[in-house]
Amino acid sequence: MFANETNEHEILIIEPSKLFQCMIGEILTQENLTADYCYTAEQALELSQAHEYLLIILGNELIDSNGILLAQKLRSLSKEEKNPISTAIILLTSECNKTLLKQAFKSGITEVIERHHLNDIHIYLNNLTQNKQKLTNKNTFILSVEDSISVGQLTEAHLTDSWFNVKTVRSAEVALKCIQEEQFDIIILDILLLGKMTGIHLIRKIREMGDYLIDLPILAVSGLENSELRIEALRAGANDFINKPVNLTELEVRVSNLVKINRLFQQLKAKEAQLIAMAITDPLTQLYNRHFLNEIGIKRISEAQRHGQTLSLLLIDIDHFKLINDNHGHSIGDLVLQQIANLFKSECRNEDFALRFGGEEFVLVLPHSNTQDALKKAEDIKNKVVLLKPEGISVTVSIGVSGINNEQQAHEFNFYTLFNAADTAVFQAKENGRNRVILASVDSYS
Repeated sequence: MFANETNEHEILIIEPSKLFQCMIGEILTQENLTADYCYTAEQALELSQAHEYLLIILGNELIDSNGILLAQKLRSLSKEEKNPISTAIILLTSECNKTLLKQAFKSGITEVIERHHLNDIHIYLNNLTQNKQKLTNKNTFILSVEDSISVGQLTEAHLTDSWFNVKTVRSAEVALKCIQEEQFDIIILDILLLGKMTGIHLIRKIREMGDYLIDLPILAVSGLENSELRIEALRAGANDFINKPVNLTELEVRVSNLVKINRLFQQLKAKEAQLIAMAITDPLTQLYNRHFLNEIGIKRISEAQRHGQTLSLLLIDIDHFKLINDNHGHSIGDLVLQQIANLFKSECRNEDFALRFGGEEFVLVLPHSNTQDALKKAEDIKNKVVLLKPEGISVTVSIGVSGINNEQQAHEFNFYTLFNAADTAVFQAKENGRNRVILASVDSYS
């Protein structure tokens, strides 16, 4: 049984004894670490293929193998994938001797700990987390803006010794040029600098540049004992402020914390964006869905109305789609929907958007397009669907077209009148034999 099938933990424990699992888990909790747990070599191989762990702790006596053989398989698996893992592997054994040690190290195990010395895991984990911090620092790029040569050199030397990547400049003007050419994880800046710009002015400039720089951590430093200056720096956009003379160990900790918080914040923003995308995207066709139409699409149509711009709407219905599902099955029907949706997407300009309204019904919104242009687009789409033959099946569509052609109509019609008119036109197309395009008459708008 797997303890966590999401595989987000950094440590994998393969131990058939529930008691030892609990004892190891207690040690990990004290180190603020979490793990996936399993009982067999088979489960361990499955988990390790799905996720690269920082550490694997395995018992030597397993239900379906032994720890040394499993370690060999784990190492050989990584070589087959041409991605040799740097994962550390600890072997837990009841008895340790030279023969076992040789076999263990030869198999790729990096440490052997006897079961009655489990506390040795504490020492190992402490070193492991320190190495992990070094790895994190190696991936952290710092821009230090300091007018004093001696202070700049001292700061850079200390941070470099802690494995950070540091670039030091003395003026705001040079700093801005660096920011435009390179990407940094944090900026440390003094308030008084060479040149005409102060550190506070530089903070404002950085925030005005937008993009990732809006959230980029900025740590302000000053030897001036002025609380108003501290407040002004924070108001300009600094995330933190530290007084000179700087305790370099404190500086290192503050840098690490600011970078860590920003990275967590960026991960949160990415997940939020992913959730929003999922909420407005149809999972089958990857087109927008009705939620997008309600949240964003209608706003774009309202903008066209306010500015008196042309805009057209195509309502597309796949003819006899129920027969496709009945005769070929729903799985084939889904493939047909996907391929037709891809065609609609390929027919969209950058400003257009296509969405699945529901079932076999689709909507295309075409900003800056009058109804005559939209009619040509609709006819083209209709003909391309006939040629498409998704999954070897002859498919046709009926399309209703409505739109705003002039400023007067822009003030008279809204999304609902456009949609209802296009819906009526689709009904007429089906009544007239399907596989055709009908332009909604102005009289039908209500």
